[in-house]
Amino acid sequence: MKSSLDHSPAQIISQLLKDKGFVTDPSQNQDWPIFVSTMPDGVGTPDKAVAIYDVTGIKETSIQRTGETLVHHGINIRARDIDYNSVWKKTKDLFDYLSGVKYIETVVGGISYMVIAFTHSSGIGFLGEVESRQRVSFVLNGTTTILRK
Repeated sequence: MKSSLDHSPAQIISQLLKDKGFVTDPSQNQDWPIFVSTMPDGVGTPDKAVAIYDVTGIKETSIQRTGETLVHHGINIRARDIDYNSVWKKTKDLFDYLSGVKYIETVVGGISYMVIAFTHSSGIGFLGEVESRQRVSFVLNGTTTILRK
């Protein structure tokens, strides 16, 4: 399976969500930082946080002219906070935004990508209080098609 992506789909969607102001970079020390492939839970980690993970996707087809394989990359996004309503609203905002993604460009590490679409594979899921500091978590899952420009 040939892929033209130099960054993982989670890194690309993470950047898109930062570009649109839904989340922040962890280095900014602001609410709702997004972490790729991890959700820190130690002392000093923010209560309001989002994590995005690469998960199994679906191979669709190959473009005969280029040989490129189109893949619907699997994405899992988890949001947490101490306040139930706050984390529900953040997860719902992410869900609603991603539902409307169609041909949006973002740049990661100087490389331009086109996010063709994001398709939810389920509604928002409640994970409960799953961490040592009793923060509430919600999750959303879906697939995305991304091409390098």
